[in-house]
Amino acid sequence: MAFVVKISSGLGNQMSQYAFGQLLQHLYPEADVRYHIACEGKIHNGYELGRIFPDIQIQEADAKELRAFGIIVGWRRLSKICRLFKQRTYIRQVYETRYPVDERVWKLDIKQNYYFQGTWHNYDYSEILPRLRRMFKFDVSAPIEHSSSTLSDHIESSSYSQKIESTNSVAIHIRRGDFVKMGYAICDDRYYKRAIDMIESKVENPFYFIFSDDTEYAGSLFSGLANKEIVTGNTGEKSYLDMYLMSLCKHNIMANSTFSYWAALLNKNEDKIIIRPKMQTPDREAWEAKGVIKI
Repeated sequence: MAFVVKISSGLGNQMSQYAFGQLLQHLYPEADVRYHIACEGKIHNGYELGRIFPDIQIQEADAKELRAFGIIVGWRRLSKICRLFKQRTYIRQVYETRYPVDERVWKLDIKQNYYFQGTWHNYDYSEILPRLRRMFKFDVSAPIEHSSSTLSDHIESSSYSQKIESTNSVAIHIRRGDFVKMGYAICDDRYYKRAIDMIESKVENPFYFIFSDDTEYAGSLFSGLANKEIVTGNTGEKSYLDMYLMSLCKHNIMANSTFSYWAALLNKNEDKIIIRPKMQTPDREAWEAKGVIKI
């Protein structure tokens, strides 16, 4: 029987959804875990996992498998199909229930079909994190559209990577853009001030690399901060380079965003300090590395 995980939304969510599928495979080795790639059109940058991470292994659900879940006829019809099969237990659709984790995940019937829809951020991926880090290896050799240069050339010419390696680099991520437009909660000025104060007390001569989808706001917010550089130029299909560069920094100040969350998790510095906002999922401590500070 098939376990099908829906992949959608932006890069951070796609990474969490892929990780959840890998967790299912770890928990249920006999299951046939597949993915339904449903990244519609121009939402963020569409489906990005295969383009950015060439080592990733994605087994897509085929049309027949998706029809079994009613995908071809849409979500309203799917709920009716589920009700029709409720006595036969042929279809199981699992919508994520956030905070705490959905306990049904630990008690799945291997003989049944399941379709999983959610973001799946707060599950304990610690046992498979080494594998995820191997899969989430950035491809910076890809050519830049309408250019003879590669993304690696772009990074090297910007000198960001050299500066990150040669300093006590601290990545600061500010997520605004779509969060502001949609009215989502965002980290305020006080959060970043407290985070910087904490870094200053723990890191000798820190140098801050500021990543944001609103560089004008970031420049104003940190106008009085010495030893900083606002990273620019990584937009559109190059946006993931911000995550790549943040993962290279020695320490991370996160936004309430899965984009910076995965950047911090991919940070391989054994002595890293990760500062994250309390507004994020309370259950994530279960699989966070040492050095995480919640403020």
